[in-house]
This record gives sequence, C-alpha cells and structure tokens, in this order.
Amino acid sequence: MLDCFKKDYSKPSKDYGSHGEGESFKPVWGYIVPHTEKAQGAETPDNKFSEYKYGLGVAVKNADSLPWDDRNDGGVSGAVKRLVNSKKVNATFEDHKNAYNNKVGGAEILCIKGDELSKYYAELILAAYKLKYPNRNIRGVKEMRKGGRGYNNLKAAKAAGADVALLGEMFFIDNPGDFIPVNVYADFIKEVLV
Repeated sequence: MLDCFKKDYSKPSKDYGSHGEGESFKPVWGYIVPHTEKAQGAETPDNKFSEYKYGLGVAVKNADSLPWDDRNDGGVSGAVKRLVNSKKVNATFEDHKNAYNNKVGGAEILCIKGDELSKYYAELILAAYKLKYPNRNIRGVKEMRKGGRGYNNLKAAKAAGADVALLGEMFFIDNPGDFIPVNVYADFIKEVLV
C-alpha cells in the first residue's frame, strides 16, 4: 500500500488543540458492551455473568447519561460509527474483563502505542479507580502494537471516528475476590465517563 494512503491510528483525527477554533479536546464518551450475544466472553465461576451480560447490565443502568452500543451488528467498528454519528461521541471505552485462573486480580486499560491522548485518559481513569478501590492491584496502561491483545478493537474504534479509544479490563471476572457487583461498577463508570 502507498504510504500516502496509510492512516496513523495512534493520533486523533484532529490535532489535540484544534477540535474547534480555540477549543481544547473535551471527551464525549460512549460505552461499548464487550463481545456479542453469541460469543459472550469469559464468565464468572458460577456462570451468572459473562463479559457481555455484565457489560450490558452496566450499559442499561447508565443509559440515561452515557451513550452505549454493542458489537452485535458490525463489531467494534459498527458500534463506534453509530455512537459517533448519532450521539456525537469522540471517545470510547470498550469494557472487557480479564480472566485467568480464578486467583489473579487487577485493573488495566489498553490503548494503541503512541496514542498519547488515549493514554492520558486511561491514566486518569486508573487514578480514579485507585482512589475508589485503594486495595486493588493496578496493572497499568498497556500500549498495544499491531498483533497485540486488543489492538484490532482499538484500531477499529479509531478508524470509525473515535479520537480516544480505550479497552478496559478493570477486574478479573473469574476471580470472586476481584469481582465488583454490576450496580457498584456502573456507578464508577458513570463517575469517570460522564
């Protein structure tokens, strides 16, 4: 492919300080339910929640103040395009949960390597999380390169029009000691994204 046709998804679609004459960037967040109804992602040990069901619960609880969409029709790209076009969203948070061995815990947020604007908001969210949950492990911001975990989702969000694209993994859904009840977590998401 010719270099002139390549887009750098590590950069916002507009320069940081030029989202309007004299304006600085102000995020308008959209929440993306992870996975799909058919492929629901990791589950709690009691099978009460999958990543999809949990995320849908968060979305529905916050629907009055936080625009949301799911990946059932068109994947991440479809969800982000709908949010950008109909809700004027410019920042997205795709809300996954980690899973490993029912013992590991911690919060991390993924962004594309070199995307300083997304990294900035990831750091703010993790700092707020640490204040709300001081005894939880913060695994940090993970900057993903091509081929890395979550990279294709993040790239799809950026290509669909999001200036900020984050993929959160705020706790391990398979670890009962790391689990946060839906309503409690939904309140946190509302605090940091609205």
